[in-house]
Amino acid sequence: MFARATRTVAAGALAAGLFSALVTPVAAHAATTSVSPQTTRRSVCAQDVYLRETPEGVSIGLLDQGDTFDQERLSPSGEWAYGMAYGNADKHGWVMESALC
Repeated sequence: MFARATRTVAAGALAAGLFSALVTPVAAHAATTSVSPQTTRRSVCAQDVYLRETPEGVSIGLLDQGDTFDQERLSPSGEWAYGMAYGNADKHGWVMESALC
């Protein structure tokens, strides 16, 4: 009887140790992994909107009315939106926030 109880306790301790070893690295990794920025899907409402490298910077593409824009953030002034433009441009850049709806 005593030997069976010892084996049961040892097996339980081993199972708990294995579970802890499997769960701990995952939890530690989850705590250090960064989350992707919050995006908002918007449409281009204006015609011929320039996609720019920086706010008020060099044009790197042209967006048409109805193109999709996944906004990731706004400039400090709130006048420019940064994100991924789909359609003709198909790249990341800045557009005037007022051109989006």
